[in-house]
Amino acid sequence: MRTERSNLLACAHDSAERGCPDLVPFLQSLSGVRYLTGQDETAADLAHQAQTLCQELGDRLGEAQAL
Repeated sequence: MRTERSNLLACAHDSAERGCPDLVPFLQSLSGVRYLTGQDETAADLAHQAQTLCQELGDRLGEAQAL
């Protein structure tokens, strides 16, 4: 995962901008991994993207889980 870190982050940011609903679990998982590896700022950014995407989709449960 460390080898593909930049590709995963680019994919996450691009997909979030496009509003892909299938991306929410990916963003949440990637955020958790980033947090566990000590990259809190990136983790918070990914969690915020997941929350914003859920808001746009009207997914209140997903929005709560993203917090």
